[in-house]
Amino acid sequence: MIYSLKDVCKSYGTRNGAVRALDSLTFDVQKGERVALLGPSGAGKTTLFRLFNATLRPSSGSLRFDGRDLTSCAY
Repeated sequence: MIYSLKDVCKSYGTRNGAVRALDSLTFDVQKGERVALLGPSGAGKTTLFRLFNATLRPSSGSLRFDGRDLTSCAY
């Protein structure tokens, strides 16, 4: 599999407290599979893409790309 997410959460701090953009997200994307992400503004689509391209780290959970753990990579 190309991407594997297990119990991924991403929270952002705001003036009014923490906001969870993603909450316990688990799924796999297989090689050659096509995935569409649909949802309203603020649903977490951009956050998920930023986790995929490793410009963000998850607050918790694990994210793997091509067998490598992205949550432990140095940024």
